[in-house]
This record gives sequence, C-alpha cells and structure tokens, in this order.
Amino acid sequence: MKVWILHFLLILIPITGFAQPLGGPPEYSSDQTISTFYFEVGGNATFASFNYDLTLNNNYGIRIGASPGLFFAEVEDDNSESDYNYDFVGLIGAFKLHNVGAHKFETGIGAVFGESITPRNDTYPAVPALVVNIGYRFVTKKHRGLSIRGMFTPSYSKNGFVPWFGTSIGISFQNKNK
Repeated sequence: MKVWILHFLLILIPITGFAQPLGGPPEYSSDQTISTFYFEVGGNATFASFNYDLTLNNNYGIRIGASPGLFFAEVEDDNSESDYNYDFVGLIGAFKLHNVGAHKFETGIGAVFGESITPRNDTYPAVPALVVNIGYRFVTKKHRGLSIRGMFTPSYSKNGFVPWFGTSIGISFQNKNK
C-alpha cells in the first residue's frame, strides 16, 4: 500500500509542477498603449457618459466621451409642463497619469460641448464648458482588467465655476503594438 501511495505522489508532483503558468499573468509594459472603455456617473458630462481613453506610454493620454440625453432627468419648463429632452453632450480632453503602479493620480483638462437640459439654476455645469480632472485612477497591471476612477471635475461655463464630482468603472486592455 505504501508503495502505491509513493508511486502516485511521484506521478502527480511533476504534472502539477508543469501545469502552473510560469511568471504569472502578463503585465503592461511602460512602452505600450492602454485603451480603456468606461461608464462614468457624474463627472464632466454632468449626469452620465460613456468614455474611451487612450494612454500613451503609461503617462499621457487622450479621452473622448458622449452622453446621450436619455440619462437626463425630467425637467419642468416655464409652462409647468413636463418635458423630456434627448440631447447630446460630447467631451474631449487630455490627461496625465502620475505614479508607476496600478494606483495612479490623474490630472487633466478638456472641453464639454453640445446641448444639455439642466434646471434653470446655477448649481449644475452648463455646456459648452472648460473642465478639469483631478483624482484617482486604478488600472490593473494585467493584460486586460478593471479600471476604476474617482474624480473632482470642476467646470467653468456661463454658470461660472461649478465644482462637480464623478466616478467611473470600466475595462482596460493593452494594445498590440506592431
């Protein structure tokens, strides 16, 4: 019986040893670009937006986004009639990521354009506007994975300076450079 257990262990040890991946999961290298698709609540587009950004060399990047009007809340007009408006808001910007690891500090600047419905007071950002992003970004070091952002996104528009915040979640992946 002891001989069978010994033979069984001798057979299993090499199999399990070679079945494990060598070196762990692939990680981003600093000379490759990273694409990120994410959904943002709040932030530059006021209520919600879908965004894409491209990070070059793990430091600088560009961002484009859109917020279809279906995210906007019902607003009462001057005649006290309910009105749903399905306008479009677009955004474009540039950013810089600071730190080397997965936890990064992000700074950026951009512009918001289009049409939006916001209540007739000055507490919401208006379009067109200049915007600033200052906050935290987590990007996994794996080849493909989770991206999380938390930002302070003040804007300057016809409503003046309006402080605003946004959070987002999405997926990032390493682009194949040829």
